[in-house]
Amino acid sequence: TQMVDRGQFYHLQCGADHHGPQERGGGGAEYGMIRYHVQNAGRYEAVHGGKVGLERSHVDNGRRGIIEADGWGSQVEFEHDHVENAGSIEADTGGEISFYASHVENDYSGAIEADGKGAKIDFVRGGIANRGFVGASRGGSILFDKSWVNNERSGEIEAGGKGSTVTLKHDHVENSGEIEASRGGEV
Repeated sequence: TQMVDRGQFYHLQCGADHHGPQERGGGGAEYGMIRYHVQNAGRYEAVHGGKVGLERSHVDNGRRGIIEADGWGSQVEFEHDHVENAGSIEADTGGEISFYASHVENDYSGAIEADGKGAKIDFVRGGIANRGFVGASRGGSILFDKSWVNNERSGEIEAGGKGSTVTLKHDHVENSGEIEASRGGEV
């Protein structure tokens, strides 16, 4: 588990491959990776207000890989990255994940989910090719802003549950899959 908590700062030098799982954290950390090739089969987690930042990196989140922002103030930020997800990318109960100017490929087995009150995932000025699941549940929210969204035939984008929202704002959307609101969610 790569766990990042409030307080300390962890920064990795450029240019190396980084394979999960690994442990680091404590007392409120920030963990940054710039120009990395990350192959994750474990867990990268920001908790208790911790922050994980990836910039100009290539991220392969494998089927067993989990990248998570768990709890209020916890953040995972992707900036100018290429993300291939076959595992799980999750914002839970107040956690936030942002993809800024990043290209995301969400595979058939991939799930990107904002689950719980205040959980938030933003795609801004980037793009996603979705063959898996992207969803907001139990009060979570997903925002696509000034991005391209290619929801392929097997892709599902859903706002499920009261207070859950998926917002498409100034986007280019190609949909061959399913975009839906259920159980009081809004798209």
